[in-house]
Amino acid sequence: MRVTFTTVNRNVQRNLTRRYSDMVNLQEQLATGKRLRKPSDNPIDVANTIKLSTKHAQLNQYKRNIEDGLAVMGVASSAMQSMNEMLHRARELAVQAANGTYTNSDRMYMQQEIDQIFRQMMSVVNTQFKGNYVFNGTNTKTAPYLLQTSGSELTDYTNRTMATYGEELDISVRTAEDHNVDDVIFLDYALSTLKIGDTVQLTWSSTNADIDRTALNNIFPETFPLDTFDIRGTTFHKDVDYAVDHKTGKISILSESFRDALNTTPFTDRIADTGIAIAEVDPTTGDTEYLDIQYSITNTFQIIDGKFGDTIRNIFPGSFSIKIGDREYIEGFGEHKPAFYDEDGILQPGENDFDFSIDYETGKITIYNMDLMRDMRPEWLGGPDQSIDPDAPDNLYKHGQLQINFDYIERGTNVYGDRVSSQGDILRAIEQGITVPINIGADDMLRDTRSGNEMVGVLLRFSQALLKDDRDGIQNALDELTTMYDTILNSQSDIGARIYRFELTLQRNDEQNIEVLAQKSALEDADLAEVISRLLLAENVYQASLQAAMRVIQPSLANYM
Repeated sequence: MRVTFTTVNRNVQRNLTRRYSDMVNLQEQLATGKRLRKPSDNPIDVANTIKLSTKHAQLNQYKRNIEDGLAVMGVASSAMQSMNEMLHRARELAVQAANGTYTNSDRMYMQQEIDQIFRQMMSVVNTQFKGNYVFNGTNTKTAPYLLQTSGSELTDYTNRTMATYGEELDISVRTAEDHNVDDVIFLDYALSTLKIGDTVQLTWSSTNADIDRTALNNIFPETFPLDTFDIRGTTFHKDVDYAVDHKTGKISILSESFRDALNTTPFTDRIADTGIAIAEVDPTTGDTEYLDIQYSITNTFQIIDGKFGDTIRNIFPGSFSIKIGDREYIEGFGEHKPAFYDEDGILQPGENDFDFSIDYETGKITIYNMDLMRDMRPEWLGGPDQSIDPDAPDNLYKHGQLQINFDYIERGTNVYGDRVSSQGDILRAIEQGITVPINIGADDMLRDTRSGNEMVGVLLRFSQALLKDDRDGIQNALDELTTMYDTILNSQSDIGARIYRFELTLQRNDEQNIEVLAQKSALEDADLAEVISRLLLAENVYQASLQAAMRVIQPSLANYM
């Protein structure tokens, strides 16, 4: 077989290239520390390495989910701890307030502290983490509760943004034209049983089924003065023989003659067999005239949002005030005092301890002062057929005169103005196929499912009971506060259990990560000692190959010169 120079040269070059390639490959392994750098290095090991890399990425994502969940739940747990501390203080105050040695003033001071606890409680419920509300379910961009204010002044009495009357208010106006012999006011009382100090009720006798037998109350004095009236030709005088309670529509018996006239009125002279008709006789004509009367069937007003028409509830106790111009009405919970004779025999008129009271939980106002009743509905002032110029200089109700101040709580609203609930779970995947909620909604955290009580109502009732000096209400609030304390503690325990699970899962995640990295390293990482040894050997082989090539390759013409 003839071996040519070309054949020898090609073989030498091929062998040198192989040896050089081996040496370069080992140098790259030594430089990168990786045995597998491309699929062709070992297709099976490369495929397994890719699977392990994917598993490592999944474990890292689970770890981030766990750490994020731990952070959110840690913030929630801390917030609930603050709530329980505030509830613990509220319970201490309830125990003190229930003690009979404390005075009304002491309870007023306690109410001021409860008010601040209440406001802080709502602030904690609105806790945020990374710009998201922790306790509002999936509505993380909306606060669970909003602390609102009515504004200090409403610009227009009739078109105001915070109205102060609603559907429950029912006003009835009776005029002379509406009356006939079968449609009159009468004194409603039992037969022949009256004594001095007793009262009889002003009631309608009417052919109108809606008004018949309706007791009159909240009567405006100027529309029903009743200074005198006759019984069988005898004239009786107000504040001498009887007193009128315009709030309740009751007539108090002050004199024996008035009592006897009522008790001895013949059966045939009584309206519907139960009372005596009330009428006035015109002194000039002798004709019987019936009074123009304005009265309200109820004296309860509902606070509503005049802009949206929604009922406003959950008002902070003690924050409510009403002013009409320079006239400010006094809030309280007193009852009407009827007319009475003092020790000197002087008649003292009835009066109200307070002008109004408010149920802070429902937002309903109860009026005790009839002036305030009119102020709330100024259209009554002009009578049934008159109106008031809102811009008249002497009009108390001109623009900007009504001031209603109060702070209240309402549920958070979304961008469309709709109130949202705090329902919905925020889930985090912590392992393959396992997701766990990391949140607790305010509706679940602040509501006792057995009693139906919720935190806002409990604190409102307690604060209101302190203002009213309501001992039974305070005792009831103590029981409700204990229940709410347990409810939040239960939610805190739930969060604590989840935190413990997340911590265990995080520990397992770290262990799995170590296992995956070890397996991946075993497949793709180079044994540096072995690589260095093989590299030294490859360098020696390459050098030997060069020496052999110098001898094998045919000498050139230069060697002969």
